[in-house]
Amino acid sequence: MLLCWCRLRAGLLALLLMVIGLPFARTPAFAGDDLFEVLDVHVDETDQTAAAARDKALAIGEQRAWDILMHRLVDPQAKKMPEFSASDISDAIKDFWVSEEKTSPVRYIATLNYNFRPTRCARCCCGETCASRPPSHRR
Repeated sequence: MLLCWCRLRAGLLALLLMVIGLPFARTPAFAGDDLFEVLDVHVDETDQTAAAARDKALAIGEQRAWDILMHRLVDPQAKKMPEFSASDISDAIKDFWVSEEKTSPVRYIATLNYNFRPTRCARCCCGETCASRPPSHRR
């Protein structure tokens, strides 16, 4: 009898968790989206050398990707977006990859993609103004 009661409680608990979790499940439109993934960040920078232009473009790309991510995470009712250092942003990046790239002797053009570390992002932005909502669109 005790074993049956334990199984029943476990089953009811599982059912309750499924019912509670349904409103938070992703809809099919967002099934492939990842909240902490920012794709298609276009950069086009010029400098004295291609290497210098690339370094400049990567720094600008990180900042643009971070801004896109912050617009997803921070409550839109917040009066001011939080500001972060380049070091904070770099620490929050899990990895990045280049999907298109062109260079000349003084120019670097690329499409960059970033994955951010959720725990680092939460530490950075979720103190006061974090919105727990799925992205409404992907940029």
